[in-house]
Amino acid sequence: MLTVYLGPVEKITAKGPKTYEYYFTFWKMGVKVVNKYIGSPRKMTREAAPRRPGN
Repeated sequence: MLTVYLGPVEKITAKGPKTYEYYFTFWKMGVKVVNKYIGSPRKMTREAAPRRPGN
């Protein structure tokens, strides 16, 4: 079972900075940390994020 996190990302636009949120998860593979983007909270719920195809 993956733990899903909601994280902010800031994008600099011509009108000024905008902050968006996205779902992501991460895990360790040896000494490396794998960070996987899952999707936008506008398009899915937190409960649906771990069941998204491709995860």
